[in-house]
Amino acid sequence: MSILCILFAYPILTLMQVDFVIIPMTKLYLRIIFSGLIFTFMYNCFASTLRALGDSKSPLYFLIISSVVNIFGDLIFVLIFHMGSEGCAISTVLSEAISCILCIIYIQKEVPILRLGKKWLIFDPSLLKQTIAYGWASAMQQATVQLGKLGVQSIVNSMGVFVSAAFAAVNRIDDFAYMPQQNIAHAMTTLMAQNKGAKKTDRIKAAFRCGMKIELFYGIFIFFVCFFLAHPLMQLFSNDPVVCKHGVTYLKLISLMYLFPAVTNGVQGYFRGIGDLKITLISSFVNMSVRVIFAAVLVFHFSLQIEALPFSYLAGWIGMLLAEVPLLLRKF
Repeated sequence: MSILCILFAYPILTLMQVDFVIIPMTKLYLRIIFSGLIFTFMYNCFASTLRALGDSKSPLYFLIISSVVNIFGDLIFVLIFHMGSEGCAISTVLSEAISCILCIIYIQKEVPILRLGKKWLIFDPSLLKQTIAYGWASAMQQATVQLGKLGVQSIVNSMGVFVSAAFAAVNRIDDFAYMPQQNIAHAMTTLMAQNKGAKKTDRIKAAFRCGMKIELFYGIFIFFVCFFLAHPLMQLFSNDPVVCKHGVTYLKLISLMYLFPAVTNGVQGYFRGIGDLKITLISSFVNMSVRVIFAAVLVFHFSLQIEALPFSYLAGWIGMLLAEVPLLLRKF
């Protein structure tokens, strides 16, 4: 993956309609990031395995250390060495490498069962088949989500550098706002999966109801934060008045809709918890397809600017709920 992405960085950026002014800088940034993909893959593998063994704290600690290193690395490479975007990329790769190395050291010292030796180097077709059976739907769902994001990013890039900058800044804020919703859903998934294994149906429903209440409460809370603090939040990323104007518009509109992903995340957490990954795959495909189509129509036909994106997201979330809710009601 690293080699392919490094080789095809320029065609990828061209396909995404990146403004020619920033292509040289973006190409270098991407190639540095792609060179560190192996560290990202290895950390995800180690962290998932540790969590499966019941140790969810250690990967979190390593991720926190990595994040702190990334922040200080950005400051050092950009402010002291004046390396610009490539400095940010180098800092990101180094921080990912550190999180990966910390996992390896921890496993070697504290988790004997994961110390791989010669006896582990055996190919087992049955295990491969099981892994693919469990993983393909989740992998396809993630691929669908990322392809949808690429489609939206391509549309955004056609609007110019200022809109692209505003979109990138709001996405960082949106990531922070959205992440707790996803993690609440992941907690719901774990709890419901455990109770499904224990055949405790009542506890599955209780966990779903409790998780949905938390999702909705958080959705309301984060709406107030992002809506009323939109301008100061944007100023953390850019002082350019044009970028800030676009960013504030986008952030205020998207914050009005945070209850929808709260609901969709909760519903997806339920279906993952009971092991029905096909539904989550189908609903994610509907979400991203509708989102990209609406964004294209609103931008290219109705000539809307960045305000088109929140409405396209809203259409995607509504489509997702229309696909999921009837199936959910059958379960209850």
